[in-house]
Formats: sequence, structure tokens, C-alpha cells
Amino acid sequence: MKSYHVFVDGMTCEHCADRVAKALRAVGGVRDAAVDLASRTAMVTFDESRCGMATLAEAVRQAGFSIGGFRDAPPPAPA
Repeated sequence: MKSYHVFVDGMTCEHCADRVAKALRAVGGVRDAAVDLASRTAMVTFDESRCGMATLAEAVRQAGFSIGGFRDAPPPAPA
């Protein structure tokens, strides 16, 4: 599993954030997607063997938004 921060352009409200999260979670191979409206980012965890950046970007585009970029997410902190 790989995690990335996805910068989403065009979100202006919680409804927008919910649409982006729903679109990302619908992609085969995505384990989780959590969207933060304030930072205009989505933290997406997915199986790289099942989907990639182009697929995630297309899902966001189909939801009516655009991708402003991707950044590797830091590894989770030890428990």
C-alpha cells in the first residue's frame, strides 16, 4: 500500500470534499481517502498494483475538480 497527499483544486465546501472522497474511494484498489477542505488535500491510501496516479486524477476530474499535484505521505508513526 502507498499513501499520497493529493492537492485538489476547486473545492469550496464540505459537499465538494465529500464528492472528492467518494470519487476516490470508488476507485478499485483505494483502501481509504480522507479529504481536508481547509488544506484542499486528500490523503489517499491505495494498492499501486491496482491503480495509479492517472486513475486517481481521472476520478477527481470526473467528480468535477482537478488535481494540483501529488506528494508522498510520511510513513505512519510507530504505535
